[in-house]
Amino acid sequence: MLRYALDDEPLCIDETRLEMSTSVFFEDLQRQAPAGVSLRRSASVEVDGLGSMIVPILISRGSHRLAVGLSCPLTQEEPVNACLRQLRDYSIEVPVLLVDELLVQRNLPRATKEVLDRIPSDLPLTIEPAMWSTVTDFMMAVEPSG
Repeated sequence: MLRYALDDEPLCIDETRLEMSTSVFFEDLQRQAPAGVSLRRSASVEVDGLGSMIVPILISRGSHRLAVGLSCPLTQEEPVNACLRQLRDYSIEVPVLLVDELLVQRNLPRATKEVLDRIPSDLPLTIEPAMWSTVTDFMMAVEPSG
């Protein structure tokens, strides 16, 4: 954490642990995804200005996409994956949703529910990029009401 604070060096999770957590998370998301939602693991995404990027988990409904990745427990708004960091910082085409890796490890059902709750089953996944400046705004906008 000190390196992150002083040198702005991203915190790292062991690559094996990160891969395992992402795979388990993807499988649970895929198993519980509503009809009409497609999920892909290690998906290639074409983004204007950035080219082709590989994202850990890609959720699609129609032409709308959402990149999902894990974050370190101490820096929950900082993607572990470099491609997600670029997407978040330089593109509005594909929104990025981060989930705490420790939440996936300790409470997979809650992590899965938090992502799936952001995708209403009766509405298309629509995002007006010019309207959403942060992931938090995006998450609040697609949260189901009720």
